[in-house]
Amino acid sequence: MKYLPLIALLIFTACAPVQENLSQIDESETARPAFMVERSVEVSGKPERIWERMHTRYAPATIYVGGEKKLGLDLAARDKSENVAWLPTANAKILDQIRALYDLKHIHLVVTNNMTPALFELIATYEHIMSVRFVAVDLSGFQDGAGLLAKLPQVHFVGAMDDTAAPADYHLFRQAMGPSKCVKYSVMPDASHTKGWEALWPKLLKIKPACSVETPTLPLKTEIIPIQTLKPYEK
Repeated sequence: MKYLPLIALLIFTACAPVQENLSQIDESETARPAFMVERSVEVSGKPERIWERMHTRYAPATIYVGGEKKLGLDLAARDKSENVAWLPTANAKILDQIRALYDLKHIHLVVTNNMTPALFELIATYEHIMSVRFVAVDLSGFQDGAGLLAKLPQVHFVGAMDDTAAPADYHLFRQAMGPSKCVKYSVMPDASHTKGWEALWPKLLKIKPACSVETPTLPLKTEIIPIQTLKPYEK
């Protein structure tokens, strides 16, 4: 019996490469049909696998970050933009590497599911991020910094069936942000935290982040009504 912990450790160690290979195969099956290629970048001294499709230098790129159950990569594969990449995580060094490699002009960020303090700080401070789309992202713990994003063009896509990043959490974040003319918000009736987004994504990409020329006002209670709601497959 005293050898059981050692046996368990050996089994876990042997399974880890198998799980990694399966993950890579799974990602490949999503990315390669969209003509995305695998690349390795360094994150905190360790190599990290990303997928990208870059066709045009000196142009903007749409960078997808994160996503549970491959959601971020699934959405990136449906993006027909000239320059697209998916990263499991992001920091300034990674974005600098990608920008330098392809001479990218600036970045439109798409954040899926997960938000960390480091990623939030990156969005608020990295000067080459021109816009951000949040897909099923729980921002309820970031109200104190919400005002830092007030001048950044952004769209918040919220799933009506999402118990992790619920519409109410978005409204708390928006109220904390204060005056802004750069925020759009859309609730997807049949989407949850990880499901229901892929088929809708090409349509949702047509909602462009932009700042209005209207004078910004404080968010009102009436703002709980979605600014822009799309039904599945609505033209």
